[in-house]
Amino acid sequence: MKIEFDCVVCGKRVVKIRSPANLTAPPRYCSQKCHGEARLGTGSGLTPNHNFTCERCGRAVSVHRTPSAPPPRFCSIGCLGLAQHGEANPAFTGGRYLNTGGYVMVLRPDHPEADPRGYVYEHRLVASEALGRALRPGEVVHHKNEVKDDNRPENLHVFASQAEHVKHHAERAHAQRI
Repeated sequence: MKIEFDCVVCGKRVVKIRSPANLTAPPRYCSQKCHGEARLGTGSGLTPNHNFTCERCGRAVSVHRTPSAPPPRFCSIGCLGLAQHGEANPAFTGGRYLNTGGYVMVLRPDHPEADPRGYVYEHRLVASEALGRALRPGEVVHHKNEVKDDNRPENLHVFASQAEHVKHHAERAHAQRI
């Protein structure tokens, strides 16, 4: 069965052959490209049905959206990402989380030991605050009770080097065997 229709995106007149079983809904697009443009709201033949101002950058934007879609708030993924930074992010945990090694990480982007995302090991931060100075390169912070997320100052001990830290653990293991 031949069907003639105009593509709702580009306006091109299309003739397609369809079986009667494939006619539950009349075709609307001449190609997958036009169908994709309609879904994204970028097709040239589509009349924008949402005019809004981006909440992040203030740019005026007109887009086509299906009636059931929520109204847009941002002009791009970039603006959405910038708008949901830190406390505005729905997944924000207050700048504190437990890493895969079991240590507590704290958000301090201005700290000299901060990783690329701005997080610092809490036990190193607490130890440096208790000492009243920054930790020197090579200094190791030890948890006395060996509980990695117990970062009370009285539970932390600073060793001058990893060698001293290893020596402490070896002496402790030797004492437990006796």
